Amino acid sequence: MGNGNTASGSYSFAMGLTNTASGSRSVAMGNANTANSSYSVAMGFTNTASSSSSLAMGQSNIASNSQSVAMGNANTASGSRSVAMGNANTASGSSSFAIGNSNTANSSYSVAT
Repeated sequence: MGNGNTASGSYSFAMGLTNTASGSRSVAMGNANTANSSYSVAMGFTNTASSSSSLAMGQSNIASNSQSVAMGNANTASGSRSVAMGNANTASGSSSFAIGNSNTANSSYSVAT
């Protein structure tokens, strides 16, 4: 639905402009988003959800490990079960949480606000 979208994963959905949903049961919506792993979701503008059950939403966010969440602007959630929300945050430790502006949580179970 839209223009230039690709939904190649089984039961996947892509809508908007140049989105790619290549993982099984993945969703990509908006503009230039990529959801390329099973149960991954990428929504907004230029977001990437590249691991199982990951979520990237907003603008230029990356959720690259299993069950990771990146929301807002330019956040990276690369630890498994990590969360990065706000602006330019990085959650790279397993089960880590970074929220606010330009914070980094790089140890397991760490919190940066």
